Amino acid sequence: TSEEHLFEGSMLELPCRLLGCQRAAIVLIDPQTEILIPITIVGISPEYERHWYNSLFGARLHSMLGSQEFVDRLRAGEMLSLDGSHQLFRDLPSYKLITPILKNGELIGIFLIAYGNVKPALTSHDLTIIHAVANLAALLVEREKAMRDRNHALQMLQNAKSELEHTSKVKGDFLGIVSHEFRTALTGIQG
Repeated sequence: TSEEHLFEGSMLELPCRLLGCQRAAIVLIDPQTEILIPITIVGISPEYERHWYNSLFGARLHSMLGSQEFVDRLRAGEMLSLDGSHQLFRDLPSYKLITPILKNGELIGIFLIAYGNVKPALTSHDLTIIHAVANLAALLVEREKAMRDRNHALQMLQNAKSELEHTSKVKGDFLGIVSHEFRTALTGIQG
């Protein structure tokens, strides 16, 4: 998708190191259909990364989480803490944090962090980092949409300019023909 280039893996490498997690991922969600769009993940092998993309792409958020309650909690802006028994698409057993990515109060994605089998002791600084990454992801999505809208508007403006130039040329040709025909008739009348 067009968002994939926004979320290079390096965007998640620093938060992953700061938070001491094994894996971190960003998955966007179509707000109307809840279809998942896997964007980036760090901390896994390239083979497992392909499996991750394939297992999530086109799936729905509800089927990933296994509960509408979890979806509702994310929509409300709540961070989910899942223990090792909750596997996401046959994921490796681990403790996971799922932070909603919200834009104007609407759930547009999730920031997923996976630790080992032991629940991490997160500090307020850790939570600030987690929320900052989620907010950054929302801003990047918003910027990408604004750039697409801008490019679309520029294309529409270019099309309108081309149409105006064509109309102006047709008008000039028409006026030239009418002027010539009028002068020809006027010469005949004067003669």
